[in-house]
Amino acid sequence: MIRFSLEKEEKIHELQILLDSNLSRQLTISLSEIQLRTEPAGTPLELIRNLCCTFLLKGKIVHIQKFEENYLRFVRIIPETPVTADEILIEFSGTYGTPTPKIFGVRAYRNA
Repeated sequence: MIRFSLEKEEKIHELQILLDSNLSRQLTISLSEIQLRTEPAGTPLELIRNLCCTFLLKGKIVHIQKFEENYLRFVRIIPETPVTADEILIEFSGTYGTPTPKIFGVRAYRNA
């Protein structure tokens, strides 16, 4: 679980989360069966499987966004309308194989 406390309440229009997907392995876009056989099949073992992002304002939940069976390295949360919050909670459970999930970065964007 990761908790972010903002200095003041903000109208957040986008939250970006960058997850570990093991970029050290080489992937090549190819139709060659020989090339495809050398690459690992399926979703990277390091990728976080389930995410829940909760936006809070003065301790009360104002928006929840869940991602189940996630397969993306770059997760974007764009609410239909901007969410006013002073705290963001990111909870994650499980990966596709590795015991230690990693988040490389989180960015929250507010309306200018």
